[in-house]
Amino acid sequence: MLDRPKSRLVAAAAVTGTVCALAAASVAAATTTPTWSGKELVPHAFTNATPGLAAITLTNTGVRGLFITWKGQFNDEVHYQVKIDGTWSAAAILPGAATSAAPSAASYVDPTSHDAVVVAWKQQGSDRIYYDQGQVHSDGTISWTGPKLFTTGNSTTSDRAPSIFFPLNAVDKVIFAYRGPHDHVRYDVGKPDGRGFTFLGSKVIGTAADTHTSAAPDLAEIENQGPGAGTGTIYVFWKNMGAQTISYATTADPLNGSSATPGVLTWSAASLVPGALSTDGPAASTPDLHGFAPLLLVYKGPDGLQVKYQELSANGGTWTTPAPVTSPRSTTAIGPALLNGTLATVESNNSGDIYLHQFSG
Repeated sequence: MLDRPKSRLVAAAAVTGTVCALAAASVAAATTTPTWSGKELVPHAFTNATPGLAAITLTNTGVRGLFITWKGQFNDEVHYQVKIDGTWSAAAILPGAATSAAPSAASYVDPTSHDAVVVAWKQQGSDRIYYDQGQVHSDGTISWTGPKLFTTGNSTTSDRAPSIFFPLNAVDKVIFAYRGPHDHVRYDVGKPDGRGFTFLGSKVIGTAADTHTSAAPDLAEIENQGPGAGTGTIYVFWKNMGAQTISYATTADPLNGSSATPGVLTWSAASLVPGALSTDGPAASTPDLHGFAPLLLVYKGPDGLQVKYQELSANGGTWTTPAPVTSPRSTTAIGPALLNGTLATVESNNSGDIYLHQFSG
């Protein structure tokens, strides 16, 4: 589970498309031959769960970097590291965080004008979701608030961490999407409040059987260009319950909620990603830093340890056929993470090593 890009609030991007019915979602070959390269080992990082990725910016400098978080391989601690200008910081532990599942991360500019990162996790020993906000300083250090409860209520529990997403065109909003009770794909819209968030209430993506999942969902966005500039389409992807297929639904950005129903978004009916089969949750992002198409979807294949990927075209109607990620050390036994063109996989042997790979469209 992964993050997903920063919002326009932070002058970075997350990941337009128009909703399409399954019948219109044709499969087409890519016009170019994308490549995957690299096998960068994240130093001193060992896990047995999907890591989380976020792009961060050092406050008041404009210097960008990569933030990665993971569950300890043999403990319940939440670890993290930062990479700036090609150099990794020492690994650190998120104070007070304990989890039995994969953490996730996202970044934004908080109401105090600090660049910040948010890490969320499913609490060890319970199904409650917690998050921690860290302000990123100009020297690359991070000051954390301490764990905060995501929100209360019977519908805001999960056995997975949520996907955290800051929409490109709703600059004062965040979306948490997660596997909720009774296997529903659920979401909650939040508003930044100091160094935390005020959430507007958990809702389901839909009530049909094809909106249930057995894994963590993921959020991404494609930004419109040309006449549609300043708008986009947000996608939520999930592995279907009782099947290996992957489905998705979409909603408009700016977010289409109303004052009469705060936090309620209008989602499309679920559509299948043609040809996509997986045994774990998918990850999605755009390779472009500003969220322009195509949308990239990665997932562990249904057989063996191979990671596969597909691209969705700018009009939201054409998917490429599933293809393998071919860079060295890219096999994995669990779901991968994705941030723009950076893919994170966990070594398929018992080492627990995390490797990073780069996509070239």
